[in-house]
Amino acid sequence: AGQEAVAAVIVHEELSAVDPGFCLAYLAHAMLCVNNLARNGSETQKKQWLPKLCSGEWVGAMAMSEPHVGTDVLGMKTTARKKGDKYVIDGRKMWITNGTIDEKGTPADCVWVYAKTGEVSGRPQIATFMVEKGMKGYSVGQKIKDKTGMRASNTAELVFENCEVPATNLVGHEGDSMVHMMRNLELERLTLAAMSIGIG
Repeated sequence: AGQEAVAAVIVHEELSAVDPGFCLAYLAHAMLCVNNLARNGSETQKKQWLPKLCSGEWVGAMAMSEPHVGTDVLGMKTTARKKGDKYVIDGRKMWITNGTIDEKGTPADCVWVYAKTGEVSGRPQIATFMVEKGMKGYSVGQKIKDKTGMRASNTAELVFENCEVPATNLVGHEGDSMVHMMRNLELERLTLAAMSIGIG
């Protein structure tokens, strides 16, 4: 919407005062997926995905955390290997807000996924992909139930088994993900803090 951080904080505080579970679902969609795409995607990618995401026709998510390392991004095991005009993604992501959008395990329409494509000077090279519902090898694992709080926010495990993603769904270049993450998380963490004010 072209607003700045103060406006995002106000929106999240007010929504969270009424329904924190809904607000968390909105945050994952608006901050982790849509804002990430708006800031880091190419013009072609923005034209392809932003209209449906901004209208609410599509629900988005972001998949970073993994079962064995949590949010330790450099320790992630999900991989993506180039194969012709596609990438093949293998791995699991855990505790993904909007990972499913209902009790039946229906996946979000698209999910912003981080995966390792190799190493450079001994450090993992991480790339960013947009994975869409219906792509071969992408599914919802378990839905996370009986959480301490935010139970109205759908959370799930996502599974990628030989998941084929067009090379055009790579955002930026291989190795750009740390910039994408830091550029986006600074606003997402701020709006998450605003949610606590709303709850209070």
